[in-house]
Order: sequence, then structure tokens, then C-alpha cells
Amino acid sequence: MATPRTRRFMPFLMVTLPWACSERGATLPSTPQTGAEVFAVACARCHGPDGRGGGAAAVFGSAAPDLTRPGLKVTYADRPALIELLKEGRGQMPPHRGRLSPEDLEKVGAFVAEHVLK
Repeated sequence: MATPRTRRFMPFLMVTLPWACSERGATLPSTPQTGAEVFAVACARCHGPDGRGGGAAAVFGSAAPDLTRPGLKVTYADRPALIELLKEGRGQMPPHRGRLSPEDLEKVGAFVAEHVLK
């Protein structure tokens, strides 16, 4: 149940949270060498440095997506499905097609599959 204070911040959260995770966020300054580097620049803002949520997009206690949830481990165990999610986005997650190169999408997909979803 939302308190009056929480209700006051809901419109703000509804506007700022999608913006915080939008394509207007950080862009890659140079070609990252590893999937961990791509994740740190392109994903950690919302998902946190370890993929458990709590990134900068976790405004006012709003939980950022936790990539270690068991359901995600099953759904995205197949790397092509994970790469497709990264390209096209889903829900509040913006698409990264055009923002990340195909090579960077593969790098971050491999990193997430091997180190976050394991």
C-alpha cells in the first residue's frame, strides 16, 4: 500500500525511470575490449554492477531489474534469445540495436550468460 509520500513521487518516477534507462544514456566512448566493460557502460546503470539491480536507475527505492532472478536464467539460457532481447529491448529496457555494435552485443551477451545468469 502506497503512503501519501510515495504517491507524491509516483508521477516523477514514471517519467524519470524510463528516461534514466533510455538510449539517451551513456554511449560507449571507445571500443570496449570485454563484455564486462560493455556491461559496465551500457547495462550497470539500471542493472547494477553485478546484475542484481540497484543501479543508478533505482530512484527512491524503486527496484531496478535483477538479472539473477531464476525466471530469467531459464528464459535467457539460450544465447540467441538473450542477444535478441539486448537488440530489441522489452518493457522499460530500451533497445540497444544501433547503440551497440553487433560485436559488443555478442560480448555483453556472453558476459551476462557466463557471469550473471550462471
